[in-house]
Amino acid sequence: MCRFKTLCVADPIWGVCYFSYTLAFERILIFRFIDAYLLDPFELSYDDVATLPVSLSAAYAGLYGNKALGAAFDAPVSASAIGKYVDTLLVVLGGSSSVGRYVIQLAKYSGFHPMITTTSLKHADELKSLGATHVIDRKASVVAEVRKLTDKPISIVFDAVSSADTQQAGVDVLGMSRCKCNVCKSRKPSVQINEVITVYKLQLAQRRG
Repeated sequence: MCRFKTLCVADPIWGVCYFSYTLAFERILIFRFIDAYLLDPFELSYDDVATLPVSLSAAYAGLYGNKALGAAFDAPVSASAIGKYVDTLLVVLGGSSSVGRYVIQLAKYSGFHPMITTTSLKHADELKSLGATHVIDRKASVVAEVRKLTDKPISIVFDAVSSADTQQAGVDVLGMSRCKCNVCKSRKPSVQINEVITVYKLQLAQRRG
């Protein structure tokens, strides 16, 4: 018996599932859905939905994962954690990237404020609607622009691009701050890291085979 009482045949849903193969029929058997699933109330395209698992997972793990992968902030999944970091400044490098957009939305629920992001300015209004308080042109000097906006201590930068330029910008912004949350494409940062800065490396790779 299906436990999803509101589902009908051919309803579009998305979520995370576990699967195994059977050689007898050369087809994939889905044997368990996670508890969280959604119908398609927002008319998302299949292309839009396909970006959710990796991009949202990267943003979530980078902010809330343990210190092996992320910054270990309390995730906004309980009333006590929603808005908890209202006095914590967050800088997001690459806010208009797929991961960056999810970082901004999650960070909004966590209360991070102010929230500064870099992007092409054509995306400024959209990112502000998602939760960013300030948008910096990605071609500008990030350090100089951040310092114009705030004199608050900066303890966390989320690099959603992880190019050599954004890694360097993140290190420069932090200065003598304590930590850096960085979504890396490689196992080792490509820039020199100050000894008081911790880089959390989130390795994302496609499984083959």
